[in-house]
Amino acid sequence: MDSHVNHTEEDMEATCVRGGATDGKSARTEPNKIIVFHVRIPHSLQKAKILYRREKSTGGSLGLARIEDLNVILVDWQKGAKAPNYYQAVANTRTVGAMIGRLLEDLKAHAGAEFETFHLVGHSLGSHIMGYAGKEAYRLTNVKVGRITGLDPAGPAFESYSHYVRLDALDANFVDVIHTDAESLISTGFGIRCSIGHVDFYPNGGQHQPGCPEETLDDFSTVTCSHIRVLDFFTNSISKCRYDPPGDNGKVCTMGYHTDSTCRGDFYPMTTATQPFC
Repeated sequence: MDSHVNHTEEDMEATCVRGGATDGKSARTEPNKIIVFHVRIPHSLQKAKILYRREKSTGGSLGLARIEDLNVILVDWQKGAKAPNYYQAVANTRTVGAMIGRLLEDLKAHAGAEFETFHLVGHSLGSHIMGYAGKEAYRLTNVKVGRITGLDPAGPAFESYSHYVRLDALDANFVDVIHTDAESLISTGFGIRCSIGHVDFYPNGGQHQPGCPEETLDDFSTVTCSHIRVLDFFTNSISKCRYDPPGDNGKVCTMGYHTDSTCRGDFYPMTTATQPFC
């Protein structure tokens, strides 16, 4: 598990050790983001790093480190997610989530971190890891983390199962979810279809995303295109794009990084087919 903390222009890396939280001032006073992306999919972890720190020269949206003074921890669990055994990776999500939950407890106990300042972000299986992390942190402290964002949470082995074994609105004070590949597995969909957060966004209907090629089993990149597109939506929502779909009651809720914690229900924003997708 690597941590990247925004105290200087250079990324600082450290191994997280139980009981080893020492930077109490920053943990207490700055927002804290913990990010888990699905490392079984090529380039997913690299996209997490782009989300953290995107250079101005790229012409894209600015990364978190350039718009806000905060602490960011990127969780690398590639050994636990190693292909080809998907169901072993599913089982491992509980272990990784429990470890993160205990890290949160440490930060609260030893560094004085306020749980309300924590925002856990997970993609695919990482979404459910964050659900487990929230559950474990609450079990240990009886306090919920502030926010969990699920980026196209994985569907296989989680769809139709109890909220105890997947991400759920009960896991944080606010849970927002973005669905971009919410089709059945037989249709090569990787994402969960049901609404599981306080607010759920289904951009472009939440299934096949504009600009993605027709899925063929001969080309894995075509199968994962819609599933990964959510990473671009969330990253671009930080500073470049606003996705503001109206709901059934006329209320407008912004999808992505700036989602308001009062949003409730399902929303269906439309995007373009090319970068930056807004």
